[in-house]
Amino acid sequence: RLVLRNNSRLTSLEALGGQLRAVDAGLEIRDHVQLGSLRGLEGLNTTGPVVVQGNPALRNLAGLDNMRTAGAVEVSGNAGLTSLLGLTALHTTTTGGLVVE
Repeated sequence: RLVLRNNSRLTSLEALGGQLRAVDAGLEIRDHVQLGSLRGLEGLNTTGPVVVQGNPALRNLAGLDNMRTAGAVEVSGNAGLTSLLGLTALHTTTTGGLVVE
């Protein structure tokens, strides 16, 4: 499980370099005031449940472009989100659907 939570200084995930391929137990990216991009997660193609919540600077979901299979996907409370760009490859949710609030 990869949990990134509540870091007011985090602006980027690019240091991950697109090297993650699978996170079986899930991915949680929550409450990062300055996080403007999910770039760095481009290699991810399979994961358990995904939560992207409370990231007001996030404009889209680019960086998840190669994620084909996920558990339930929840995208909520991202005030600056204007596009679901980045979810175009999502083919299967295994434990639930896609929730965008």
